[in-house]
Order: sequence, then structure tokens, then C-alpha cells
Amino acid sequence: MSKRVRVITLSCLTVLCCIAIIIAGTFALFTDDVTVTSHLKAGKLKVSLERNHLENSLLNPQTGRVENTTDDSVVTFTSEDETDANVNIFGLSEDDRVAPGCSVTATFKLTNDGDVAVGYYLQFRLGKDDETDEELAKQIEITITVGSQVHTFFLSEIYDAEQGIYEWGNDSTYTDRIVNKDANATFKVKWAFVNDLDYNADVDGDEDKIDNNDAQDKNVYIDMTVCATQVI
Repeated sequence: MSKRVRVITLSCLTVLCCIAIIIAGTFALFTDDVTVTSHLKAGKLKVSLERNHLENSLLNPQTGRVENTTDDSVVTFTSEDETDANVNIFGLSEDDRVAPGCSVTATFKLTNDGDVAVGYYLQFRLGKDDETDEELAKQIEITITVGSQVHTFFLSEIYDAEQGIYEWGNDSTYTDRIVNKDANATFKVKWAFVNDLDYNADVDGDEDKIDNNDAQDKNVYIDMTVCATQVI
């Protein structure tokens, strides 16, 4: 074999070896990557509360007699307008005075503006502890009406409630108190200055009768909170 032939042969072998090395070095199963992004956005729980009706039995400032009136003006308590947000829930002013036989019934509408169904319940506190008098609180009866449910209690019961909060309706069923998305519910809250109240009858049947006179010139401040929680 001539020198030229040997060179060509070696060159060819070298090329074949290089090709073999390249093939062996890159041999693998075909693969590919696919990335999938899942976007989750949590829904929101949002409710709004308005008062749309009042039934008043209050003292006429001119005559001093109890007079029945109604008021259909709408007040939104969840409004960003502080004029509405800070208004008295029962429509009373600092100048109003109450006496035995007075009462106010407020009708409220709770609207579900969020994405989930909610159940709601009510909490009551005595505001301004240093300015709330038990003599008057003992004689103010609160009545809550939701559909066919009627519940009553006296403000003085708040003193014995856990953390000073009287709570009604916080249970797992929320009977008559479930509000679906984009729906609303109506409930009523009434306070009444009970006249000639017989209070706390003991086991012997004797009654500790509260004298309405004890409440003269006394004050009571009431805070009501409407709590909403998601229901499945």
C-alpha cells in the first residue's frame, strides 16, 4: 500500500471514529418540557348594611307625650360618607329623651356584595362604659326579629356576658340567616323602655320590681355589630 493510500485510509478511519464518538455522546431519549400555570384568585366576603325604616314611639319635645311616627329614609352604615356611617342606628339625637312606654323599631337590610354565601349574627355591647348606667340598662328590652324567629333580652344581661358582648345567632345552621351572593336579607331590632317592669322573679315567686324612677336622667349607649361568615 502506497503512502498516499495509507494516509487516506487513516483519515477515513479518523472521521468514522469521530462520528461514532459524537453519536455515542449525544444518544438519549427525546424529551420536552411544558409548563402550565394555574391562576387562582380568592373570592371576597363583603356585605353592606342599611336602615330603611323606623317605627318610633318617642316623647314629643313640645308636649312631652309619647307620639308614634315613622321614618322611611335610608341610611347606609357601610358608606364611606361619615355623615351616614356615624349616625345613630335608631335615629336618635343627643337631645332626644326617653321614658317608660318609648320604643324604636329599626328595619335593616343586609346585602351580600361579595362572591360567597354568608350567614350572619348580631353582637351587642354597652358603649362608653363609664357613661352607661345599669339602672336604665335594666329597663331596656331588646327584641330581634328574623323571619319567624323572635329573641328578646335586657341590656343589663350584657354585664354578665363573656367579654361584655351579648351575641345572638352565632351557630352552624344560621336558620333564616343565610344570604347568597347578590341577595339581601331583612331583620328588625327593637328597643323598648318597659313600663312597670316586673324583673327577675325568684324561685319563691316573689318579684324584685324595678322602680322606673331609678332610671331618671340616666344614660345607655348601645353598639350593635352585624357579623358575617362564609357558609358552605
